[in-house]
Amino acid sequence: MAKAAKRYADQEQDALVRMQVVHQTWMQHRGYPQDQQQWKAWHDYFISNNYSEELIKSFYKRLAAEAQAAQGSAPSGAQSSQGAQPSQGAQRAKQKSPKSPKSPRGPRR
Repeated sequence: MAKAAKRYADQEQDALVRMQVVHQTWMQHRGYPQDQQQWKAWHDYFISNNYSEELIKSFYKRLAAEAQAAQGSAPSGAQSSQGAQPSQGAQRAKQKSPKSPKSPRGPRR
């Protein structure tokens, strides 16, 4: 049983690393999601890339934690939102994140 648990943890970690690449691709093409509709599209993009709801939630929590760490301190309510969907909780993380300056975009092709 311990081998199976380790294998699952390794597979999950590998998936989270791949999800980071998918997220970076999303960010390059669409920017950081600004509202609930954009977070839903972000979530659906991961679903369309065959990631499970469980992995998406785990990855979102990691993104939220990184945004809070970049900010310097996490609000006490952010830790308790374990069941939050990316489309709900991520908007709060975005509002507090200094990482998303609006930059001019080139023409779409």
